[in-house]
Amino acid sequence: MPFRLIHVSEEIDASVHSLLQCGRYAGANDVMSAALRLLAREERERDEDLALLRAQVEEGFASGEAEQGVFDRVYAYIDSLDGREGARNEQKEQNQEQIGAELQPD
Repeated sequence: MPFRLIHVSEEIDASVHSLLQCGRYAGANDVMSAALRLLAREERERDEDLALLRAQVEEGFASGEAEQGVFDRVYAYIDSLDGREGARNEQKEQNQEQIGAELQPD
């Protein structure tokens, strides 16, 4: 089994110690393995959620119809999944301008 030396914050060290003290895990390696499995699962679920959402957004764009405020809700949801509140404001504005231009009569 590969060996890795890692440095953790005092807060993480205290959490590991607490989990070991209650007898839930046999050693620090077990704690870290469980934490990394959980992180991998969360990352995988996040990626799946974002992929589904992107597909739904593309389907919505392809439909050519959008109800009022739909993009605000979509971008807020993406930001909440992505953990970046408001990070997509510029892209949202660009998309709204593009859609507005596409809906203007020639």
